[in-house]
Amino acid sequence: MSYKIEPLTVEEFETLCWLNDHGYDAGILTHVPSPGELIEISEPDAWKVQEEIDLDPGAFLTCNGSESLNEKIWKFINSIV
Repeated sequence: MSYKIEPLTVEEFETLCWLNDHGYDAGILTHVPSPGELIEISEPDAWKVQEEIDLDPGAFLTCNGSESLNEKIWKFINSIV
């Protein structure tokens, strides 16, 4: 099983890169092939992202200047069961 994140626009991808550079992406960027492609994250890796956020809420900056990226990432995070 895998979990999906909707394809990112170039702007959303660049925002995620910035978050990664500053340690605020909870490891999500490692699973993003490039802008415009569907992102699939395996179940074990999705749980790692979830655990990272649970252990350190500061590991993912929710107020990141991109409402659409925020919506896509939280939709993914809330889909993990």
